[in-house]
Amino acid sequence: MEDDFEPAPPTPRGTRRLCPVCGGDDLHYFLGGYEGTTRYQCKGCDYVGPYVIEGDEETARVLREQYAQRRG
Repeated sequence: MEDDFEPAPPTPRGTRRLCPVCGGDDLHYFLGGYEGTTRYQCKGCDYVGPYVIEGDEETARVLREQYAQRRG
């Protein structure tokens, strides 16, 4: 099933798309959206949804720290 995912397109220079749950950047388009809604799947935490955060390494670090605190 790994082959069913397409990597998300590039972001503006210096930023990348980040998972809003874990801060990971291993996001892929997720098949199964409806009415043209783009959905992403994070390979790090299995988040599936339309929302991603465009940010830099500092943003990613903060999201990863918050995720680690929530997971205990």
